[in-house]
Amino acid sequence: MTCRFSEVAKAYLAQFHQILEEMIHQMNAAETTDSISGEFIAQMIPRHRAAIRMSENLLRYTTSVPLQDIASGIVATQTQGVADLEAAAA
Repeated sequence: MTCRFSEVAKAYLAQFHQILEEMIHQMNAAETTDSISGEFIAQMIPRHRAAIRMSENLLRYTTSVPLQDIASGIVATQTQGVADLEAAAA
């Protein structure tokens, strides 16, 4: 069985996979330290940033109002999460 995707779906998925690959690369590239707190911060920031970018990607393509609301909430909370993590690292 073959799936056929619209051009819009292809564009959304291409961006989604690029964001996912960049997140994984950033997480793998994070310097390993002997600090549990530092490790947590180094791993969580790329995840939060990826969640923001994935949500922004969804907002470009979806017409679902409930998903738009969820994605907008994710952008707001994860943006604050990145700021909190960066502050904790300082």
